[in-house]
Amino acid sequence: MSTTATPEKLNFLPPSADVGGPGYFIDITYVPSVATTLDVSDAVVMLPVIVNGQMRTLGNDDNGGIGLSEFTVTLSPADGAYIADFEQPFQSVRANDGVYFRIGGDKCFISLEDNTA
Repeated sequence: MSTTATPEKLNFLPPSADVGGPGYFIDITYVPSVATTLDVSDAVVMLPVIVNGQMRTLGNDDNGGIGLSEFTVTLSPADGAYIADFEQPFQSVRANDGVYFRIGGDKCFISLEDNTA
């Protein structure tokens, strides 16, 4: 399965009022409607994050996956079994020392991109 995201089709995510700091996590979760096993290693993520006052994007890019240098990847996408109607993380990052962030402020896109279907 492949998804094509173009800028005009992306949803704007307003900036959050809350500010995360060092040690805070950003978890991207999935709630399946039925129990399933997915290969989410091809997940596509473009999540806007304002980091220390600068707009950045957590996402799949040439910078080594979802993590930016200000964050440490704590859960990478992989094969996983998911329980129906239960929110479960499939990607997660933790803010490093000196990092303060707000989620949002630009367009976003998240897709599991299960390539086993």
